[in-house]
Amino acid sequence: ATTTAQLEALGITIADNCTADADLVVSHSDAASGTCPLSITRTYTVKDACDNEATVVHTINVNDTTAPQITGTIPESTVEGCDATAANMPAPATTTAQLEALGITIADNCTADADLVVSHSDAASGTCPLIIARTYTVKDACDNEATVVHTINVDDTTAPLITGTIPESTVEGCDATAANM
Repeated sequence: ATTTAQLEALGITIADNCTADADLVVSHSDAASGTCPLSITRTYTVKDACDNEATVVHTINVNDTTAPQITGTIPESTVEGCDATAANMPAPATTTAQLEALGITIADNCTADADLVVSHSDAASGTCPLIIARTYTVKDACDNEATVVHTINVDDTTAPLITGTIPESTVEGCDATAANM
């Protein structure tokens, strides 16, 4: 507020015994503290024509309650392997840039992308393929968070390898049942 009318519109009444409301000078100073919420203590000073002044404080809490926005989905991946360790090839994303390289877009209304915190957890199910649901959590400076899931199929598609040959055998018998001896 820069006028007494604007200041009174905030819910207070201002009166001076000698100076008309329209001639009173309104100024303010801000002092900020904390985060999430950021608390601003705005002190208004109202000065009359004789430099007499009075103050009133307005506390303003600025709070970010909006989670980061994740747009898109991470395409399902299939990797060759025998167990969950194969899902770490390549290693899980640890930054928003790495996570966005997987095919999604991340934005936050208050926290810069580089300052968002990325973490993940894995949940495994099934066999052949082993399905890993890798849940990425993106957290902003005010601990608001959003998640996205990357499904990784770990599949063993390699047949057993047999080397060498079995030598031919000769057995005594009259029919194919002799081969079971």
